[in-house]
Amino acid sequence: MRQDAEKGFRLLMASYKEPVYWHIRRLVVSHADAQDAAQEAFVRIFRNFQQYNEANSFKAWIFRIATNEALRLLGRQRGRHDALAR
Repeated sequence: MRQDAEKGFRLLMASYKEPVYWHIRRLVVSHADAQDAAQEAFVRIFRNFQQYNEANSFKAWIFRIATNEALRLLGRQRGRHDALAR
C-alpha cells in the first residue's frame, strides 16, 4: 500500500512540479525561495492527502496549498525584514 502511495505521489509530482514551481515563483520572485516553497507545498500535499475533498477540484486544492506556502514564506521574510529594521 505504501508503495502505491509513493508511486501515486511521484506521478503527482511529475504532473504538477513545474506548474506549481512557476505559480509560486510569480509570487515570491526568487528561484531559491520558489524551490523551497514548492518543496514544502508538496510535503504538505502528501501529508494532507486524506483531507482532500473530492467534491472540489484537485488542481485548485494543490494550487491553494502552493499559494499558502508562498504567502507563508513571504510572511516569514517580512517578519525578518521588520526585525532587522528595528
